Amino acid sequence: LINKILIEYLNKFIIAYIDNILIYSDNVAKYELYVYLTVIYKYKFYIIKIKFLKFIIATDGIQIDLIKIIIIIKWIILIII
Repeated sequence: LINKILIEYLNKFIIAYIDNILIYSDNVAKYELYVYLTVIYKYKFYIIKIKFLKFIIATDGIQIDLIKIIIIIKWIILIII
């Protein structure tokens, strides 16, 4: 449903997945315009770092959540005897 509502903006400045919507831009003025155009009522403004689809997206790049890496490192290795 959300894809139908935002179809004209998808992959231009919006990424939508289930109930997650990410609006992105390379500058604040464009970002404010994009937020205004989408008329979304669930806002978080001027976020420089956010968890989205189990990744951390920041102004300096995309990272894997360190908690996920720690969980994998601590997995118990099964030994078959």
